[in-house]
Amino acid sequence: MKAATGRKLNSASSVHKQAEAWVFPTAMLWAVVLSAIFLSYRGADIGTLPQSVSSFLSTFGSLRIAPLRDSLLGALTALLVACAWFGYGGAVEQLLARLTTGSVEDEPILSWSLATRCAWGAGVTSLLMFLLGVARLYTKTIAAFALVFGLILFVRAARRLRITPFAREQLSRFSAIALTLIFFPLLLGGIAALAPPIAKDTLLYHISLPKAFLDARGLADVRYNLAQYYALGAELNGAWAMLLGRIVNLRVGEAAFGFSQFAYLPLLLLAVFGWMRKRGSTVIESLLPVALVACVPTVYSSASSGYNDCALSLYVTLAIVAAVRWWKIPDRRYTAEIGLALGFGLAIKLLALFIIVPLFVLFLLRLRVAEGTSNEELASVLRTGAIAVLLAGALAAPWYLRNWARTGSPVYPFYMNIFHGKAPGWDQQRSLTDQILNSRYGGYPKSAFEYAAVPVRVSLSAQPDIPRDFDGVLGISFLFGLPLLLLALRGRRLDIEIKIAAALPGAYFVFWLFSSEQLRYLLPVLPALAVAICASSLVMHGHIRYVVLATAVPGLLVIAALFAQQNPVAVVLGAEPRNAYLERMLDHYSIYETLNSALPHEARVWLINMRRDTYYIERPYFSDFRIEHYTLAEMVRDSNTAEELRRRVHEMGITHILLRTDLLLDYAISPLVDDSKPRADNEQKLQMFRQLLTEGRVIKMQGHFMLVDVR
Repeated sequence: MKAATGRKLNSASSVHKQAEAWVFPTAMLWAVVLSAIFLSYRGADIGTLPQSVSSFLSTFGSLRIAPLRDSLLGALTALLVACAWFGYGGAVEQLLARLTTGSVEDEPILSWSLATRCAWGAGVTSLLMFLLGVARLYTKTIAAFALVFGLILFVRAARRLRITPFAREQLSRFSAIALTLIFFPLLLGGIAALAPPIAKDTLLYHISLPKAFLDARGLADVRYNLAQYYALGAELNGAWAMLLGRIVNLRVGEAAFGFSQFAYLPLLLLAVFGWMRKRGSTVIESLLPVALVACVPTVYSSASSGYNDCALSLYVTLAIVAAVRWWKIPDRRYTAEIGLALGFGLAIKLLALFIIVPLFVLFLLRLRVAEGTSNEELASVLRTGAIAVLLAGALAAPWYLRNWARTGSPVYPFYMNIFHGKAPGWDQQRSLTDQILNSRYGGYPKSAFEYAAVPVRVSLSAQPDIPRDFDGVLGISFLFGLPLLLLALRGRRLDIEIKIAAALPGAYFVFWLFSSEQLRYLLPVLPALAVAICASSLVMHGHIRYVVLATAVPGLLVIAALFAQQNPVAVVLGAEPRNAYLERMLDHYSIYETLNSALPHEARVWLINMRRDTYYIERPYFSDFRIEHYTLAEMVRDSNTAEELRRRVHEMGITHILLRTDLLLDYAISPLVDDSKPRADNEQKLQMFRQLLTEGRVIKMQGHFMLVDVR
């Protein structure tokens, strides 16, 4: 009987090995095909790499010490802020330890402890900055005191940190390649983060709102900038770093803001590495998902541009890990970790709601599992789930309650057809138009086949700054790993942790698919998906992990190309003047310089189709949010003559207009043209606006940009 059983096992093992024999060569072929297709779409970045590299040195002039010093001081300020995060987070960890009621997993992994404590601390300091902002207490003295107190807590927490050493593992060639793939995006992103900001959303609100808040010493009303009603948890930590940097000068504060926002990326990568280590993976195996995340070009772009997507990704990842551990042991500590992660995530971006619904379904499934056990365990699951919801709501509530009190809607300016709300410069019609614009990402309308093709398109043909192509670059790693994940799931070779880590991103992806398919909005679940893919590769053919790692290389090439196109090295090192860098990267920056120097201080400028990137403007201004031609189109429609239009402009207090002419004066694309009216009427309206401009005094024209005095 035993012999027969042994023969069956050997036979099954032989069949299993034969079935896997084709996996490795197939995976290699699959990776080559995906790489070839991906590279064929990369003419705008990788295709320009030789020219970008050849012009790299042309921007370097004589090295100046002051700009280099300011860059280094900005980075140092941000690093001190991160240390303070760890200090405040250590206090949170002490509270979490007291919540432990049963047998919980140990916390011996240094990378995991660094990531979680800094994440909790960043959430705490963000909440502190919110309270100080409401009280109008943004002063350098208070900012310095908060930093010193955080550093004292850092020293205490670091001394108490208990690290269980792991067995020495000799680093192989594989791990050296993985470390290289991780190190270079971090190096390039860190340098770019120290450069003067140029990304459109950063100039729109990520840094322009903190600048306005600091100038007003608190959370002031920034009229007509609807982004002030967003949750700005990550930006307030940047404001803290900026305020500390301003103790030296404004440029140090600017660099400190950029580097503090970049700091979320290494924390995210540490969390991914620590998650794998906590699963019992070797150091070499744990580096694999870290490399996949680090080499996503849009991750690099977001981290280096002052965006908040990496911060949100960190908290979503921590929420998923805590949910996995809670599934195994529904302890109050893991419940609190879920609540902390979701609360701090919602304080960064409303997008965190996308992961809450899948977590709620997970909670219901866990309840069903608990039904077959004792009433005590069922009550424990119910109790801990309620704690997570209440804690998340309490931590995120300040932003949404403030919004509610100011506008009448907790989620203003979103979903006005449901919650309504009111504030200057926005209404339900504009909100509906904005929703339509957001739905255009990824292309619109789509058939069922086109929806099914989104994973392929977003991995292979996505392009930055093109909404129909998802406004970003993902790379091939996740599309390559999807069949591996499905094969491992089909073979029932994955544990419950990886199944949950794969299911939650899958559910999130469905929400993303039918909302706004902007690639940045997909970043929060990529770390969990990377862990699931890498875990699947490790249970497959032993050498597949090498192919998985190789799929990150095309993404690294795109990152190198984007970095070379921007070339921030010279300005960070002080070899290129700040103004020269900004004129090179922003077509209209020289007009901003003229605006700031030539216009009187009492001037009020109307920005039309200028992306509302107001960070570099030092004069009062007016601009519509998102739909930048909205007010002008209404005024042109309601005016019959140029004189009437001029009178309406003067009634707004406008003295100057700065506009992009190619988007406004070209009949074929002008938003001033009403397709429902005859061409003659539209021509008359366009001529009326042209007359307003030509009768004014043109102060400066550059390319498609024009600054006009209309007094």
